[in-house]
Amino acid sequence: MNKIKYLIAISAFSLVVLALPSVASAQWYPNNRPVYGNQTGNIKSSASRLKSNSRNFERAIDNAVDNRGGWGNRNSNRYYSGDLKTIAGDFRRAADKFEDKYGNGRNLNNSAEAARNMLDAASRLENALNNSGMMSRFRSQWNSIRNDLNMVSRTYGYNMNNRNRNNGDWRNRVRFPLPF
Repeated sequence: MNKIKYLIAISAFSLVVLALPSVASAQWYPNNRPVYGNQTGNIKSSASRLKSNSRNFERAIDNAVDNRGGWGNRNSNRYYSGDLKTIAGDFRRAADKFEDKYGNGRNLNNSAEAARNMLDAASRLENALNNSGMMSRFRSQWNSIRNDLNMVSRTYGYNMNNRNRNNGDWRNRVRFPLPF
């Protein structure tokens, strides 16, 4: 009788030990990123700030270009005034779309593509401003936008200047699903 009790006790203990990894994995977000506190609330406010700040930034660039009347010629500057206006408009539209796609933030995969497109547009705008020599004029305004972009980049695991996700976990690079 004691042997049966020990056998049942050891079986129950081994089942508990086998169930621990599944219980622990339930506390992690998809793509093996931990969920920290009120992360989605921060992203929701960042998305709305990016939407409003991108509109203000586009207006500021439009005003600066219109008041300056286009600077230099196409040979001396890589980006001409019309190009900057277009790139700023692309960034504003990408930020609007990201805020719309994010919604309530229950599933980050629904808005991952919009986040990547917005980060790509922001990178193009930053490069255009640096190459045109206008970045010093908009530095403080861009820094506040950049903080929100960094928050989005960290949350989705994207690198701001290239298109790859920074998952960092070797399991995500394996081409077939692993049982653990």
